[in-house]
Amino acid sequence: MTQPPIESFEESLRGLVECQLPRLFAVMQVYRENENAWVAAWGLRFDDGRVEVTSVDGGRRLRLRSLRLAAVPFQRDPDISTRLIWADPDHEPTEPGETAEPALAG
Repeated sequence: MTQPPIESFEESLRGLVECQLPRLFAVMQVYRENENAWVAAWGLRFDDGRVEVTSVDGGRRLRLRSLRLAAVPFQRDPDISTRLIWADPDHEPTEPGETAEPALAG
C-alpha cells in the first residue's frame, strides 16, 4: 500500500484542524454607559457547544455547556455590563436557536 504524498496528508491535517477549530472570544466588562471597558476573560467555544473561559488574572476557570453562561460570573457589579466579542468576527459561531450577536448585557 502506498502512502499519500506528504503535501496531501498535511492538507488533510489542516482541514481537520480548521473544521474543529474552537472560536476565541473575549468577555468584556463595560463600565456604566460605555465610559470605559476592559477584557475580563478569554474564552473558547467548541463546535459541540462547550465553552471554556479563563479570567485574565487566572482566578477563574469555567467549563460551561452554553455560550450564554460565559459572561454571567463577570456581571456582579450593577455599574458593569458584559459583552462577548469574537476575536474573529468572520467566524461568529452560534448555538441552535441563537443569533450571531455575541453581546450579552449585564
